[in-house]
Amino acid sequence: MHSRNFAHLDIKHDNIVLDDEINPKLADFGFTQHPAAPINTFAGAPYYKAPEINPKVGPYDGKKADIYAMGVVFYSLLMCCYPSDEKSPPVIENLKFPENISQMIIDIIKAMLSYNPNERPSA
Repeated sequence: MHSRNFAHLDIKHDNIVLDDEINPKLADFGFTQHPAAPINTFAGAPYYKAPEINPKVGPYDGKKADIYAMGVVFYSLLMCCYPSDEKSPPVIENLKFPENISQMIIDIIKAMLSYNPNERPSA
């Protein structure tokens, strides 16, 4: 989607399905937008919503918000919990990870969950 300049804007566990060969696929494209213009949609699931998705902040980059949501998905799959409560973003320094996870994976997830969208990686 991002390579075609679209943002999903509702990435969460409920919107990831598996096909017959157990490949993950995104579903529910109801919030999808073309992010060429700044996005002003402030809906989304609380635990997965990037910190910049806030009417007080203004328009945001939908692709960077998608990366944040995927970081929440990855973290919660590893830890069986969300990285923060639904009202505040995670404190990156306080995140816990299993001992057997590579530092590279930890660094990627932490970057995806960065409070600053400009510090998040691209897809």
